[in-house]
Amino acid sequence: MANQDFARIEVALEAVGSCAGRLPPGNAEASVQRSVRDLCLAFTSHAAVEPEVERLMDSLQRLHAVRLTGHRRVFQRDAAPVGRLVRTVEQELLPALRRVGFKV
Repeated sequence: MANQDFARIEVALEAVGSCAGRLPPGNAEASVQRSVRDLCLAFTSHAAVEPEVERLMDSLQRLHAVRLTGHRRVFQRDAAPVGRLVRTVEQELLPALRRVGFKV
């Protein structure tokens, strides 16, 4: 059972990484992408993932704040990839991590 749970986490991390890779260029987006890479590295190296998940969530909040203060056209254009990323984190990654026992 635990192997299936860890496989779900790996699949969720791949999905999050794919979504992050589709973000448009920008500083806030690059921060999200770095956070995703750091989380993947922490998971694969058996390091603590909780701090990396916290960094990812913080970078997603900063991205949201930047998008709210930007131009409406840019906000609308970027809504789909950003929304997909947030949904993937909330609906796939976090539940998979919690199932294994991570406090995220």
